[in-house]
Amino acid sequence: MKVYSPACLKIMKIVAGIFILFFVINNVCAQNDPTVRVIPRMWENKRIEKEKKRWFKHGIYKDGVDTKYNILIKNNGSETQSFVFQKEVFQKLLDSVCKLKPPFLRIYFASYDERYGPVPYGLDKHLTLLFCPAASDGNDIGENYFNVTPDGTIMRINTTTKASWIDYYVKNQLYSLKQTIDEVTDNRDNHGEYSDTKSLLYPIGNIIELTEEIGYQKLQNNKNITGIEIDLASYTNQGLSIYGTLHYKNRLYIQFQFTKQSWLTRKRRFFYIDNTRGFRRRPKPQPLEHIFFDNGQLCPPASGCPNP
Repeated sequence: MKVYSPACLKIMKIVAGIFILFFVINNVCAQNDPTVRVIPRMWENKRIEKEKKRWFKHGIYKDGVDTKYNILIKNNGSETQSFVFQKEVFQKLLDSVCKLKPPFLRIYFASYDERYGPVPYGLDKHLTLLFCPAASDGNDIGENYFNVTPDGTIMRINTTTKASWIDYYVKNQLYSLKQTIDEVTDNRDNHGEYSDTKSLLYPIGNIIELTEEIGYQKLQNNKNITGIEIDLASYTNQGLSIYGTLHYKNRLYIQFQFTKQSWLTRKRRFFYIDNTRGFRRRPKPQPLEHIFFDNGQLCPPASGCPNP
């Protein structure tokens, strides 16, 4: 065992004290520095985020049952697993939803059906997403349904088209995904049947924080985030812990990813705020206002939706 002299130990204590003092001051300054932004509530550690996307594509839910990704391919005729938005398009979409100052944004899973509305060339029956403002009781606000095509066009569709596109998803994709979930109360629809996810309800403030983070990264780190990608993902067989209880095991949902385009190769790649300068000094995110699932249940109070 190595023995240090009293003088050496004293120097070591002084050096350690300096490091601790630097760490404390650094964090206190971060908390009080108006230029240091709180981490967005929807931020998720990239390791966990990658695991949920991997679970969607490769996770084996039950013996003899295929993955969600493969089931969607078989029933959808496409390999859709992500939706890409230029940041300007996403902001325009959000502005359209926010005109009514809704407390929530609802995102529906749907499938294009050219019998009931305009469909981008070659995408009939392909999986897509519909966006709409939602009220405190979880109900959609008016006839304000939006879809974004692959070329960035924002389409406003009527209630008939919305219902038909969702109905096609429910009857063809959602029904087949039923075999990948557990038969628990969380997963019962309003007919008493087990069902995977039909739509998701997000507090609008959580989504706004994402767009504000784009500006923050440009100002603080000179990082030019060029887009937002929405990826299909799945909770693992561990589910989501809410107040100590696990919910939504193996349930389909989506993840928001920042993207950055290389000016040299023009290739798109993910941008993780975890890797930016000063990330560890930023104040931790506020507790997440939980994403509320709707698998066809009445809402509220089923699916955990908020009360009016």
